[in-house]
Amino acid sequence: MTSATFTERDPPEAMHEKVHLLLLDTDGRLQSVNYPLPGGADQALPALIREAYGVLSHPDMPDGVYERMEDRLAVNAGSAGYYLCQTPSGAAFWIAVSFYRTKNGRVVCHFPVTSDKLDLFASFFAHLKREEQEGTDPETSARQLVSLMLSEGVTDYRTLATSIMIEEIGKRDGGRNRMQYRDLSVLGVMLKTLQSIDGCGKKIDAMSERSKLIPYQLKLQAARLEGGRGPFSVIAENHQLLTDSLLQVTADLQAGSSTEINAVTDAIAYVAQSFHAAELLERPFNIAEEDSYDRAFVVDELRAVMDDCNVQVRTVLSDIDRSVFALDGICRRMRRALSGMEMTRMMCKIERANLTRRTEGLEDVESQLQHVESSLSGWMRTIDDKSQAALMLVEQINKNRESAAA
Repeated sequence: MTSATFTERDPPEAMHEKVHLLLLDTDGRLQSVNYPLPGGADQALPALIREAYGVLSHPDMPDGVYERMEDRLAVNAGSAGYYLCQTPSGAAFWIAVSFYRTKNGRVVCHFPVTSDKLDLFASFFAHLKREEQEGTDPETSARQLVSLMLSEGVTDYRTLATSIMIEEIGKRDGGRNRMQYRDLSVLGVMLKTLQSIDGCGKKIDAMSERSKLIPYQLKLQAARLEGGRGPFSVIAENHQLLTDSLLQVTADLQAGSSTEINAVTDAIAYVAQSFHAAELLERPFNIAEEDSYDRAFVVDELRAVMDDCNVQVRTVLSDIDRSVFALDGICRRMRRALSGMEMTRMMCKIERANLTRRTEGLEDVESQLQHVESSLSGWMRTIDDKSQAALMLVEQINKNRESAAA
C-alpha cells in the first residue's frame, strides 16, 4: 500500500463529522479499526491514530504527555488527552484521544478538535518537548506540566482539558441532545460550582493561616496589661485552642472540595467515553477492508464500555452526595469556630472597658478578629449556597438518567 497524504483524506470539515475507533488487545496489539491503515497495522499507537487523518507527528508533541495518558489508564478506567500533530504543510492539527480499558484490552476513540483553548497546550507542549530534548525523561517531563501551567495561570490541567472536551462534544452532539451530552452540561456546571467552593476554601485557608498570629498578639497584650495573670491570658489560651481547631477545619474543607472536583472530573471522563461509544454505535462502520473488524465484537465492546461508564458515573455521583453532606458537617464546625471567634472579640471588648491603661494594641487585635470573622462568614455563606447547588445538580443528573431509562 502507498503511504497516505493529507490531501487523500476527507477535508477537515468532513473529518469533524467522524469519530475513529481502535480496539487493542491486552498486549496492545490492534484487533479492529474503523478506518483504512495505508501504513499497515504494525505501527505504534500514535502512528495508528495519525493514519486516520493523514497527518504527521508534530515536533512539539512531548512523549511524556502521551505516556501520562497511558499511565492514567493503568490507574483509572478512563483517560483522555490531546494529541498535537501537523499537516504536511506544517499546520497544527489537534486530535482528542480517549482510552478505555475493557476485559479484552482497550478501546481508543479519537477525533479532530478545534477549540481556541488548545493554544494554551501548544505553548506548554513546546516547553516540555525542549526539556525532553535536553535529557529529561518523559515521566519527569509529564510531571513538570502541572508546575508549568500553574506558572502560566492555569490552575488545573485536567479541568482545562475537561472543559475543552465538553465544548467539543457539544459540537459533535449537533442538537441531538443525547443523554450523555445533557449529563455533560450539568456536570460542567457542577465542576464550576465545586471550583467556586474550592476557591472559597483556599481563601479561608489563607485567612486561617494569617489568623494564627492572633493568639500570640493576645498573649503579648495580656503580658503588657496584666502581667500575664488575668482574664486576657485566659482569653488568649482559649483562642489558641480555637485557632488550632479552625486550622484543622480548613484543612478538612480543602481536602473535601479537592476530592469532589476530582470525582466530577472523573465522571465527565466516563460520560464523554460513553458519548463516543454511543456515537460510534449510531454510525455505520465504513472502512475499506471488510476483514479489518468483526462488527459483532466491536458492538459488544462499545456496549460494554457504555454499561461500565454508566456504573462508574452512578458510583461517582453517589460519592459526591456523601462528600457534599460531609462538607456540610465541616461547615457546621466552621460556624462554631466563628461563634467562638465572636465570643473572643466580645470578651476582649468587655475586659478592655474595665481597664484604665492605654489599649490601642488590644483594639487592633479586636479589629483583626472582626475582619477575619467577617471574611470567613462571607465565604462560608458562599460555600453553603454552592453545596446546595451541587446537590441539586446531582439530583438533576439522576432524573435525566431515570427519564432516559424509562
